[in-house]
Formats: sequence, structure tokens, C-alpha cells
Amino acid sequence: MKQKRVKQILAIIGLVIIAGLYITTLVLALIGSESTKQLFLVSIICTIVVPLIIYIFSWAFKLAKGNTENIPDEESGNDHQE
Repeated sequence: MKQKRVKQILAIIGLVIIAGLYITTLVLALIGSESTKQLFLVSIICTIVVPLIIYIFSWAFKLAKGNTENIPDEESGNDHQE
């Protein structure tokens, strides 16, 4: 349950970052700033990079927490590896 909450928080943070970049790009484009093209390229790159970083963080959290659901129980005899 806690892992789901962490994923939701990371997704919201990622959404805010990406939306902020696009809003900033739009405002600068309407103003006529010279840095609009560079900021637009950064926005496109972050559209790919930010979700990737969020996925890596959630994967690392899953590894750090330890996924006990897939670990065979030695006492119950469910481990049939020979």
C-alpha cells in the first residue's frame, strides 16, 4: 500500500515538472523570448527523461523495500528448485 502512495506522489511531481516546463515555454513563446527554442527542446527531452527517472526511483524503492511476495518460503516446501 505504501509503495502505491510513493508512486502516486512521484507521478504528481513529474506531472507538475513537465506541465511547468510547457507552460513556461508557452509564455516565453508568446512574449517572444529568444530562448524559446532551447526551452522547447528541454521540454521535449524532459517529457522522456522525467518519467524514466520516476520509473527508476520507483524501481529502486521496490528493491530497497524488498519484494517478499516473489521469494519462495523455505519452511512451507514451496521451493521446488533442484
